[in-house]
Amino acid sequence: MTDELDRRYVPDFSNTPKEKLVQVMGGRGSEAIAVIEEKFGGVKNIIHELHTSANKGIIGLKDGVRHRQEVFGRNEIPLSQPRNIFD
Repeated sequence: MTDELDRRYVPDFSNTPKEKLVQVMGGRGSEAIAVIEEKFGGVKNIIHELHTSANKGIIGLKDGVRHRQEVFGRNEIPLSQPRNIFD
């Protein structure tokens, strides 16, 4: 992916299953790095698979984010339930 903007470009994510990204999001620190290495082959490869830029992020930001949300869903980690003081 280049840092050039081409508004007609629609990235193909067919080789990037959502489950791989969920595994990365589920890890923290060295655990997440290990998942990136195992599932994607490193940071450069995940950047390439997600058709983004290490310097500028998502190219064509508004449309790029919308397309990614359609393919992968929202980039959210669900909040855990608060602990009940009576448990």
